Amino acid sequence: MPPRGPIRRLDSKKKVTDSQKVTDSQSVTEAGWPQWRGPNRDGITAWLPGTLPENPEPNWVMDLPSEGIGGLSATKDWVVVGSREFSDTSDIFTCHAATDGREIWRVVYPALGDLDYGNSPRATPLVVGDKVVLAGAFGNVAVVNLADGKICWEKDFAIEFGAAVPIWGFCGSPLVVEIKSQGQTKQVLVVQPGTEKAALVGLDLNSGEVLWKTQGQQPGYSSLIVGDFGGVRQIVGYDKTRICGWDPQQGTELWSHTPDFDGDFNVPTPINVDGKLFLTTENNGSRLFGFDEAGKLLPKPLAVNQDLAPDTHTPVRVGRYLCGLGDGLYCLSQSDLKTVDSISNDDVAVYGSVISDGKSRMLIATLEGKLLLVELKQQKLKLVSEVQIFDGEIMAHPAMVGKSLYLRMGKRLARFDLDSQP
Repeated sequence: MPPRGPIRRLDSKKKVTDSQKVTDSQSVTEAGWPQWRGPNRDGITAWLPGTLPENPEPNWVMDLPSEGIGGLSATKDWVVVGSREFSDTSDIFTCHAATDGREIWRVVYPALGDLDYGNSPRATPLVVGDKVVLAGAFGNVAVVNLADGKICWEKDFAIEFGAAVPIWGFCGSPLVVEIKSQGQTKQVLVVQPGTEKAALVGLDLNSGEVLWKTQGQQPGYSSLIVGDFGGVRQIVGYDKTRICGWDPQQGTELWSHTPDFDGDFNVPTPINVDGKLFLTTENNGSRLFGFDEAGKLLPKPLAVNQDLAPDTHTPVRVGRYLCGLGDGLYCLSQSDLKTVDSISNDDVAVYGSVISDGKSRMLIATLEGKLLLVELKQQKLKLVSEVQIFDGEIMAHPAMVGKSLYLRMGKRLARFDLDSQP
């Protein structure tokens, strides 16, 4: 694998004022849409509009260095996104002002290789307080200051852990968990190099020090979550062939489960459903698992649904239901996974990203460049609005901050204030 060299920062001509700087007191859950699938990694935001305008107008549109498929991270002040430079030999992460889209800083580092679906970063940047974690498809991870892009520390999976790049690159978005160490709370950045001796690695967020490593295998193409399952707080996610649980404190593997049918790409993110685990993949469909009193997954699922079986899409919770895209939009009861309603893909989409208000509405950004607003009422799905917002594909997961929607549309980044449209 070619060497990639050190990361370098390129300063913007725009000076960052003290009023723009992020304070130490901000946490992940206070920062807007700070990571993959939002504040709680579940695709849920506090507000969605009742309808979409026929021709929504952006507040601003800014050019990006390239097209890309990695999700957006956004706070009330900043938007962070990953791209590639012109020669397609380096990753570029740029930070933009939320008010007008101007570029505040950029970080560039060599990242050589060739992947299906392009070489741009797959992972969504992770904002934690006054820092942001940047992760590329070829195994580079850097922690930088959110205010100015100054590099705090960096790691290369190949150099540090002997990792090989998966076929479609490293796709999992970084996760931060809190642990107790010597009576103090420590923030641990969990990454997934996927080597035999470093399947998962816990790094000190402030210093980059390796706190723990756990044995295992190559990663899947999903992102990890952390939550309470069976009364035990644990990290849950995929490796190449299994779903697993790990102890956040020491990284110890607590349990693993191999599904009945092999060959899943393991892309959709697991979902915590009130202490139960919801999984959905293309070959094994949707499954709901329980846990024993020791926090170990019970191998026989509590419920199964074969209607919803996406290969890449992650569903969302809408009230007491789970809704997601597969061969159409499906709504499942979260208690028994029975299909209560569906909309054919002639009316919605096969691929897309879904944001939920957690109650009754969903905003869908489709691969075909559309925005769809869907309402779930009395167990019926209704397509409320459909807007062709971009003449091209939307592959990156959008970000929702308050009533502002941030979209990556090809080589452009745009902000739409959905409450101020005519």
